[in-house]
Amino acid sequence: MKKNLKKTEPGIDKKNDKRPKKSLKNKESSKSPELKIFVKSLLPTAASPSASQDQLFIRSWLLGRSENTKRAYQRIAQLFLDWVSPTPFGDLSLAQVQGFIETLDASGRAKRAMGVSALKSLYSFAHRSGYVKANFGAFLKGVPVHHKLSERYLTEAEVQAMMKACKTPIESALMQILYRTGVRVSEAVGIRWQNIKKRPDGSGQIQIIGKGDKLRIIHASAGVIHGLFAIKEKSQKSWDFVFVSPESQGAKLTDRTVRNIIARLAARAGILKKVSPHWLRHAHASHALDRGAPLHLVQSTLGHASIATTGRYLHARPSESSGKYLPEDEIDDLSVGRAES
Repeated sequence: MKKNLKKTEPGIDKKNDKRPKKSLKNKESSKSPELKIFVKSLLPTAASPSASQDQLFIRSWLLGRSENTKRAYQRIAQLFLDWVSPTPFGDLSLAQVQGFIETLDASGRAKRAMGVSALKSLYSFAHRSGYVKANFGAFLKGVPVHHKLSERYLTEAEVQAMMKACKTPIESALMQILYRTGVRVSEAVGIRWQNIKKRPDGSGQIQIIGKGDKLRIIHASAGVIHGLFAIKEKSQKSWDFVFVSPESQGAKLTDRTVRNIIARLAARAGILKKVSPHWLRHAHASHALDRGAPLHLVQSTLGHASIATTGRYLHARPSESSGKYLPEDEIDDLSVGRAES
């Protein structure tokens, strides 16, 4: 009988061979077990179409983002998947991705910029998680966008006029929280009573849940705290929302409702501009900087991840110019263009 002999390298004692065994574990050690399990569940199977897996992956990518960002990115992602259909996300080429971005040109510069931002984020997430082999987002060039901060500028007098135009406690409370703290409208309507802590001097602090579910604590003046508690009902619990919709029990005000309220206040104040809640955030930053507030403090209060974002308000302030530091011309001595008498 012939015995099955296993092939071994000549001169190597297999039992005493202490050479390191080849393993793929080192290559995968950088990924968490949870992430590997999740990505593995999304890999193509006979019972699960690629299109469905791509939709599931898009949802996982959007988790934890602010509602506004989620809606904007979701629209771009859906447009992208529809445009490349039926090719699965993982089988796309760089040319296809760039081709989709070019289709956004017809919708304007802002739409293209949003498309580039969304796909950069999507491909970065997909590459890190192992869903795709190449990060095509790294090859997409960002689009410079003309920021219209100077066109969305409210003077201090205009803000005060809107304050005086308030007819109900909730209108006053919204104006106070949006302007005096600079919070986003989504952050304002998300405040619960348990997030507010009063101080002995009447002021207080408010815990804000910002973009990406990031927490920050902001100071609120006595006027802001007084305005908020003026709308609190006795039946409300600590976990209830501060700004509650009158149409539904316990539900928070929607962003759209707040936008309508602010627009009405602006019209009432005689302001012929399409004022939105975000204008009050701009006004907070601009007025604070005008009055000498440190840039890093405004950044912290507004919850900007980058101080460069806050720095835009410096460039948008129409009252500031380095030309103010130059010597004035002696107008009486100017003789250019004068005819000799």
